[in-house]
Amino acid sequence: MAYPASGYHTPTIGWMADLDRMKVEELRHWYEAWYVPNNATLVVVGDVQPDDVKALAQRYFGPIPRRDVPPSKAPLELAEPGERKITLHVQTQLPSLMYGFNVPSLSTAADPRSVNALRLISALLDGGYSARIPTRLERGEELVSGASSSYDAYSRGDSLFMLSATPNTQKKKNLADVEAGIWRLLNELKTKPPSNEELERVRAQVIAGLVYQRDSITSQASTIGELETVGLSWKLMDEELEALKSVTPADIQKAARTYFIRERLSVAHVLPEETAHE
Repeated sequence: MAYPASGYHTPTIGWMADLDRMKVEELRHWYEAWYVPNNATLVVVGDVQPDDVKALAQRYFGPIPRRDVPPSKAPLELAEPGERKITLHVQTQLPSLMYGFNVPSLSTAADPRSVNALRLISALLDGGYSARIPTRLERGEELVSGASSSYDAYSRGDSLFMLSATPNTQKKKNLADVEAGIWRLLNELKTKPPSNEELERVRAQVIAGLVYQRDSITSQASTIGELETVGLSWKLMDEELEALKSVTPADIQKAARTYFIRERLSVAHVLPEETAHE
């Protein structure tokens, strides 16, 4: 629902109705079209010699011929598709709310500063004990028993800024209460930029997380591969810390005003299944 225009509308594995009708010839055609060495990214990290790596790559992958792959366009989304809502009844004991705002990724943004502002906003809202969601909505107003925000900047196409929350049913709070609380936080970002002190705390937290990640050689490989596979350069790893440092309170405010609007919003109310007597 959150992706009305882009290919991300379709689940990765496909719709069950399509899988039920699929023939093996279709699967083989897809495999032959896309699974070729010139459409793959090979990442090697660690204490290795480049010449040895090249020799091994040539040995195992060299005999596989390259083939032209079909044209592939970036999954771009409508900037303001309009507010969309859905209500789902599933096997769960508690209701929950999901918000998804259509936003660009680092691959599609006209201004990379807006992407880094969104990364910091996600941490500002949900970056540990002192972030705004746990401080205000969870412990302060006791609106939610749990809530989170997330944003993936490394996407091949446009992305989503996600918020999810579970009402504090012990305090008789419902989804409408939670939505009102979330909008109070989002609107405050639009009208009042964060203080330099708060922004510096959040920025230090995000940067520290990225630096600690790089202690892991597996994490280095994942980040390099992710950047290259979505069409960006792995060298952005060396630039993103400075890019995050350059984000100002005004950038935070501008990003909030641009992206946190109902014209970009998908809302899901996830409710417990109704029984007969209900």
